[in-house]
Amino acid sequence: NKSLWEKSLIDPNPEMVIVDDKLFLFSATIGNQKREATIYGYNIINGKQIFADEIPRKNLSDRVMPSIITPNGNIDLKLKNMIFLYVRRDESYELMLFNTDKLNFVWKYTFPLTSVEEGKPLLYLVEENNKVFILHTKGTNLFLLSIKDGSLGWEKSLEDKSDRYLVHNNKIIFYSKENPLINISNIIYNILLSFVHNNRLPRDPTFPFYQFIPKTDHSIITII
Repeated sequence: NKSLWEKSLIDPNPEMVIVDDKLFLFSATIGNQKREATIYGYNIINGKQIFADEIPRKNLSDRVMPSIITPNGNIDLKLKNMIFLYVRRDESYELMLFNTDKLNFVWKYTFPLTSVEEGKPLLYLVEENNKVFILHTKGTNLFLLSIKDGSLGWEKSLEDKSDRYLVHNNKIIFYSKENPLINISNIIYNILLSFVHNNRLPRDPTFPFYQFIPKTDHSIITII
């Protein structure tokens, strides 16, 4: 095999992703480094650089650590060339949507550290009536954002760390390891559709035939 091209990297361990014939590298900066965190784009065939843009910091000692998040759910054709970038800063987290065709950021949403607890960030694609949203969850906090412009639809905090949730299509099911009550809501409109205790089945006609098994401290329940 013959090497087609090679590059020297300033950051030895960048985040990277390939979209069609483009390679994107995301470098980080961690305190007092002279360089800024940067996004690089290359043509994967010939190695030509097609894009470079810094993710600036406010102070020299700040850290800026980008990472790529793949959302749960079916990727709409309109989103197949989009990258969800998660940027950790000292005072906040940022979720960015990057268009790999136009080579620009569609939008950016900032989560202050006070509203985002520790834990792995998760994304869920939600669609209804040809409108697409992204549900962002981290710790006990949930945020629904519009894919179109990143505007906030709603935010919610689970009451305590024993609370849990499950996402299915455009429904979200809230339950607890301690409380027997299960709530089923529409994600987009944040409207309660049905609720049930652990020994009963929901009969709301808007609830799809779907099975899940939430486990509480007292029992295991299946809802169909």
